[in-house]
Amino acid sequence: AIVAVAELVDCVRWDDVPADLAGPFAEGPVCWLLADVRRVGPILCPGAQQLWQVPAQIIPKISASS
Repeated sequence: AIVAVAELVDCVRWDDVPADLAGPFAEGPVCWLLADVRRVGPILCPGAQQLWQVPAQIIPKISASS
């Protein structure tokens, strides 16, 4: 299920993660820096444990849930 959406603003090496962002959920070798994180849904959707394209028919559901 989709439970949140965010903007991926950067991908940095673990050693370059700003100190104020390094916490229990930041681990290497690279970290994604996210912005504008918004809770949505839950919206049922098959996905993957990686970056993936949201199916076109799901996008209106995300927009309506924001």
